[in-house]
Amino acid sequence: MSNYNQSKLFKFSFVFAVIFLIINIRILTGMEFSNALEKFFFLITAGLLLFRTKNKDILLILGIAIVVTLIAAIFSKNPEFSWGIYFKAITQVLIIFLLCAGLLYETEQKFVLKFCAWLPPLMVLIAFFYAVVGLRPIFSIEYVSSLPRLQLTLIPAFLGGLSIATTYAALKCSDRYNYRYLWLFAFNMVILLLSAARGPLVISLLLSIYVFFSGFKGQKNLKILVVMLTVLGLSTIVVVAGDVIFGRLFQSHLSGREIIWEHLSFVSSIYPNFGVGFGHQIYFMPRGVTTLTGGTIGAHNEFLRILVEIGRVPTYIFFLCIALLCYVVSINARTKSPVEVLIAGFLFFIYCAFDNVIANPNLFLFFVVVFWSNSSIYLESD
Repeated sequence: MSNYNQSKLFKFSFVFAVIFLIINIRILTGMEFSNALEKFFFLITAGLLLFRTKNKDILLILGIAIVVTLIAAIFSKNPEFSWGIYFKAITQVLIIFLLCAGLLYETEQKFVLKFCAWLPPLMVLIAFFYAVVGLRPIFSIEYVSSLPRLQLTLIPAFLGGLSIATTYAALKCSDRYNYRYLWLFAFNMVILLLSAARGPLVISLLLSIYVFFSGFKGQKNLKILVVMLTVLGLSTIVVVAGDVIFGRLFQSHLSGREIIWEHLSFVSSIYPNFGVGFGHQIYFMPRGVTTLTGGTIGAHNEFLRILVEIGRVPTYIFFLCIALLCYVVSINARTKSPVEVLIAGFLFFIYCAFDNVIANPNLFLFFVVVFWSNSSIYLESD
């Protein structure tokens, strides 16, 4: 297959996977296994990248990570361990590593960044349609705080996580292609603010600050103007919706996470060496805990989840593999900004401490997009 056809197929697959993700097929059909389908389509996209030039070091690291989870599964003392659950869950790891191992053509990088940058306006249109036909409201009320949060076509937490990728993409587009994308960046940041997702907001701000001040070379006046407009915009948001946004951002509770973490720490103490099996954490959430947390079954802490699922030593090795993934990409001779890649990796680890990042494409997409934006660039003639 020619490079041109490979590129077209990749773009179509990526767009299809992301669109399927944001339309939230579950609310349209009630499909219970929609999450599995979402991951399946991303896995197809990742698989397509294997048929071209790729970073083989990342594939080696992926192999180590999978072997670690496999050994933990073999020696797990969980009497209800299921290989079916394990193999479904391991796709989480495959998707992230395989996507990051792929090397994009320059035109594909541009396409991915622009497509991701325009996702929030598209989601707003779809969300209004859903609201008009009575499928779901644009805002939801948080279970613990009773505060309204923007959700559009997803849930607020997923919208916030996805917004890290969309704000980053818009900012990179404004730096590389057209300054007008700064207005789209502002729009995407407002969407993130209205989702009131605390962690994603902090991560997006830190990543954006670095990208903005390290980029836009020779544009001192533009930077000053953007900073002034940012202050003005934030002041306006504070006046209009400050009570809701800051009420959520600075609330003292952890939305029930502390209850989940306490229970999972207990489970980990019972299965300290090899855990309960990769992908099995959600099956160890008793009704008493989920009732207190509004039905939440995810760990909201990937370090703790992986600890529960594969044990202590395997967990260290597993996250070392992710750190090596970041390092390998950063030292590649064609990487545009090694520092940006390492910052994204650092922020990914922070995000893992308070959400289900590895398990959800909405949340880990920013990690992949940053890597694609900065990793080796191959022209169609390479």
